Amino acid sequence: MAALTSGANSVVNILNVFPKLYGLKERKYAARYLAQEIAVPNLVIDIDTIKKYSGMVEIGELQLPFPKEVRYSRAHFEAKKYGLIFEISEEAMLKNIHNPLQDSITVASTKVDQRVSYDIVQTLESGLTSVAALGDWGSFVANTDHSTINPKKDIARVITSSIEATGIGGTFNRMGMHSVSYTDYESNSYVRGLFEPAPDPSWEPSLRPIKGLAGVGLAQDYFIPQGVAYVLDVGDETCCALFQGPTRVASKREEISGSEIYGIFDFHLSAIINTNTGRRMTGATTPVAPA
Repeated sequence: MAALTSGANSVVNILNVFPKLYGLKERKYAARYLAQEIAVPNLVIDIDTIKKYSGMVEIGELQLPFPKEVRYSRAHFEAKKYGLIFEISEEAMLKNIHNPLQDSITVASTKVDQRVSYDIVQTLESGLTSVAALGDWGSFVANTDHSTINPKKDIARVITSSIEATGIGGTFNRMGMHSVSYTDYESNSYVRGLFEPAPDPSWEPSLRPIKGLAGVGLAQDYFIPQGVAYVLDVGDETCCALFQGPTRVASKREEISGSEIYGIFDFHLSAIINTNTGRRMTGATTPVAPA
């Protein structure tokens, strides 16, 4: 008589792997919506800007106004090269129950959007003129449900003195905020109404309409610092541009070692092309420490 139990023989393995692989999905990167994408297949581009002359003047009888002329300026931009390479050994592919090469390719494909969104935020952080908000959009008058600051008036104060009042013809049509900052904005009593229930904001990074500002899209991304709000023109007189060059992938097999090598390369550049059609509002909300 003989019997074999699961613990009696260490060689016996019961293998049951759930078919779904967790940890492969990447979050969305929405900061790329804060820039206008301009294709640069040859990596270089020149952007021309016109300087308009002043308006009409009053003249007397038999007099002529002074002649005017427009002037042009040109800025030169060149896309930069970014790359990511990984190598997978023959042993790793033979021993792994998953497909490490395909999983690595899937992960690498998301890193282009990640790098682009990061670069755009860094460009806006360093290149935009900063304007202090009137106060914390998330603060309330003591013992009331009434916010101390009207964020829509605060934003209007900025855009009517910069984007839409500079004579350039810009249009305020895009904002960028961290999800925590937008929670304070959307919960503000001037936005939600004093007697309306508090809204339920979505924290997922994305591009969506912003409540209370018709025609303005909100790019919500975790790369944007808390407490900062970008007010921009994207399209008419674009503030920030994403010069997007070609993306190339390459792969090869190393026959001696048996390894697989894969690389992805992307050419792009994030740059401010119009300093007058974008502002960086600071102190709009109070940052909260991560849990």
